[in-house]
Amino acid sequence: MKLTFQTEIIVGGLAFAFVLTDSDVHLRFDLWCKSTCDKPLWEISGGLVTFHLPPVDVFMVWHSYSLNPAWYQEDVKRVPSLKFLQDLGRLFETCADDMVSYLLSKPSDTRASEWTSATQLPFDFIESAKVFKTRTIICPCCRKDLAVSLSNEDDTGYLQKTFLAQCTYGSQCPEINKSGLAARKLAEDLSTNGPCNDMREYQRYLAGTVYTTKVPYDYKKARHIKDAILQVPKLHWPNGTHYSLPSLSRPRDSEIIPKPTREEWESAILKRVNFSMRVMEHVIRRRMGDAKDNTKLNDNVEKQDLLLAFEQTCHAWESRFNVPYDQSGRQVKKKEKNKSERYRTLMEEMANNLGNFGPTSDDGDGGSGGGGGGGGGGGGGGGGGGGGDGGEGGGGDGGEGGGGDGGEGGEDGGECGECGGGGGGCGGGGCGGCGCGG
Repeated sequence: MKLTFQTEIIVGGLAFAFVLTDSDVHLRFDLWCKSTCDKPLWEISGGLVTFHLPPVDVFMVWHSYSLNPAWYQEDVKRVPSLKFLQDLGRLFETCADDMVSYLLSKPSDTRASEWTSATQLPFDFIESAKVFKTRTIICPCCRKDLAVSLSNEDDTGYLQKTFLAQCTYGSQCPEINKSGLAARKLAEDLSTNGPCNDMREYQRYLAGTVYTTKVPYDYKKARHIKDAILQVPKLHWPNGTHYSLPSLSRPRDSEIIPKPTREEWESAILKRVNFSMRVMEHVIRRRMGDAKDNTKLNDNVEKQDLLLAFEQTCHAWESRFNVPYDQSGRQVKKKEKNKSERYRTLMEEMANNLGNFGPTSDDGDGGSGGGGGGGGGGGGGGGGGGGGDGGEGGGGDGGEGGGGDGGEGGEDGGECGECGGGGGGCGGGGCGGCGCGG
């Protein structure tokens, strides 16, 4: 659903009012991840801060994401296009002062052109909103790239509740909705398997099944869940053969039995479930049992509902310290209370007090989370968040995360076909989300 809010930014004493679309910001984050995932950020730390740092709105989304360690720590290990965020977290720990300074200052020509070249969007998010009108999706049926509008008068745009599109390449392709997009991403996760020397890299484990508070990376559990789900007949190979994952101790270096390509397997799954996430969710739940829904489901790279995560963080901060998130360290005028200004205030607070601790939105009972500043886990590598008052706060990258362990179950889910709200398969922590690539 497309959410908008009226906001004001103060530049040189002048107030500029505009309407910012939260979904636009998160799509900018999505584009940035896809264009940056192959860059060796740790090796070019100085260059990143000077030339490659994204706009403040995109960085704001990343920071909200990292404040949810139970999801963030899993995603940066599980989703290929998000692994580079581990390096970003480490850089933030060591270069916090410089990064905050660059985020709050006018971008250099090199930094702005780097962003525009990678995303084809203006660096300034206000200007970006004027031209960011379409998104490229993949048709679940014919797998062709298709540009769809973000919004239109019929209320069927990508960011609108009743999203609907028709593929222009295949006349036999069914209409595309969010349920179909989510089903395709789940089918992709299920069909991504291949020979390797280490089961941690063997295939794409399913969302919500890898990271737990007791065992941060429980690959044994993740393998068991995915293997159990693959026993569902509708998820078998195109010829009906059941595929069984190898054990963790004996990964397969090669395949003896010929198997279909990932695309062929994915296509077979989608046709059996009629390109519907509701059908896929139903057959998985019958196998794995019921689980509560706990993520936003779309085809973005991230699995967590980042908008909700940011609002939860604000609420947790105020509950913990009895000070509004947007007034930490100084009194903010009422007209400055918007997401951009709140985040600028937060960064100023972090720069002035790197030892400050703040709660994460997935803490069990509002306990102290990872460090909100450059030296801590929550704002740094996404570690952080011990569950409960006085609980352990995670260090930076790889630290123990907060958030609840969701128990058994398995998978990346989809969006409800009727209302467009979250729906999904079963997974650790409940129903998993369908992230683009995740």
